[in-house]
Amino acid sequence: MKSRALYFFIPPILLGLPLLFMQFTPEVNWQFNDFLVGGILLFGVSFLLYQTKKLNQKTMRHLLALTIVALFSFIWIELAVGVFD
Repeated sequence: MKSRALYFFIPPILLGLPLLFMQFTPEVNWQFNDFLVGGILLFGVSFLLYQTKKLNQKTMRHLLALTIVALFSFIWIELAVGVFD
């Protein structure tokens, strides 16, 4: 139960950080759509990483987790600054 809670309590905490920072600085200016997309991405990654625990081979589990995190990072960076624009 502890590990499952960890996987599903971290995304709201991470989404709360921009909301908190928006109160103190005008440089962080997220709209509802930003929080929605961020939530979908973070909860999706969290769910996929939780599902990798079902794999028996440790090497395959780590490789899949690394791939998921790399794809998440690429999508997040693309949405933030537009690498291919």
